Amino acid sequence: MLVHYSSSPTIKIIQQEIVQFILLILIVAVVCLTIFLDVMVLEHGVGERSLTEYYQQILILSVACSFAYAVKIDKGNRRFHVLVMGFFTCMLIRELDGFFDQIVHGFWLYPALLVFVTCSLYASRNNRGTLEGLAQFTRHRNFQSIVTALVIILIFSRLFGMGELWKTVLADNYIRLAKDIVEEGIELLGYSLLFFSSIGYVRSLPHLD
Repeated sequence: MLVHYSSSPTIKIIQQEIVQFILLILIVAVVCLTIFLDVMVLEHGVGERSLTEYYQQILILSVACSFAYAVKIDKGNRRFHVLVMGFFTCMLIRELDGFFDQIVHGFWLYPALLVFVTCSLYASRNNRGTLEGLAQFTRHRNFQSIVTALVIILIFSRLFGMGELWKTVLADNYIRLAKDIVEEGIELLGYSLLFFSSIGYVRSLPHLD
């Protein structure tokens, strides 16, 4: 009896994981390419008006939109997903602080607080449902990668990009651009991993029990 390995569930799973691996390689390559273009081609660094910064904003916007889509398709965990969508929307607003600073310095805080309060109030109307959604989320295969990406963005990039560290390392050769490339590069990597993992999570939602 012949076994068609190419159509077996095991082979399909392996093929899917290989595709995921290749996609992850491409996503990381785009991070390096973006930094390279900013520094080597455009020669304007990685400041607020750079490809790196714009790409970060596009990625976090995509993540927020993906969870907005989750709100629509997963009615059972709608309140939890609203809370997560609100969190990433606040991150997006923070990334756009340069835009909001044109109104008043630090103005980004007000729309971020509005989003936070609105989403929190909506989620709190059914605390049990929100907690059940969180419990399902923690059991998902993409949970750890999403959390890891957030740690890279919010913690590691900030600590590793501290000015004092790089002033000590580079001493008299210290150039702020070097520090900024490290910090923004790590942050962009984190956003890319967050995008990759969030899309994977949302794509699986229709198949969740």
